[in-house]
Amino acid sequence: MNKMLKKIIFFFSAGILALLAACSKPMPRHAIDVFLEAPTRSSSFGLHQDIVMPVSGVKARITTPPVADIDSFTNAEFLIQEDMGEAIPGIRLQVKAEKWLQIYQASGEAIAEGRGLKRFFLVVDGNPVGYCLIRRQIRRDDLFFVIESRKDGRELAEELREVCFVLNEYILERREYMKDVKH
Repeated sequence: MNKMLKKIIFFFSAGILALLAACSKPMPRHAIDVFLEAPTRSSSFGLHQDIVMPVSGVKARITTPPVADIDSFTNAEFLIQEDMGEAIPGIRLQVKAEKWLQIYQASGEAIAEGRGLKRFFLVVDGNPVGYCLIRRQIRRDDLFFVIESRKDGRELAEELREVCFVLNEYILERREYMKDVKH
């Protein structure tokens, strides 16, 4: 009888563990971060890192930690923005209402400090993919990124739509995970 009881307890425990493992979702491994370009003469040791843009090879120094992360965004959308008579395809990230103040303040600080180029950089899964010029303080729907690509025209538009799809998958995956964690 003692042997039988041990077997029942073992199988019951294994069943509960299997059920718990099936119900828990793994933490998403994808990241979407927005970093502010660091001043050219920065005295903040260790609070910045260097990045290289994938197509142009432009090197930039960004401040750490990021100004915004994946939890800051609700959506990514393909958009063609007019700039001085030129149509520029890119991606607009829509920012959550409670998070946009961080971006607004960081862009204001960059302008006030006269940081030269003044850009935000979009980094996805640790890889820089695009930049947002800061000409004035960034308002809620002004977070527009030019994505570096070797393509142009229709191929570029299709590539940017695919990038938006992937970014939205990452955002949704993270949102679903956070919803499950809170409950």
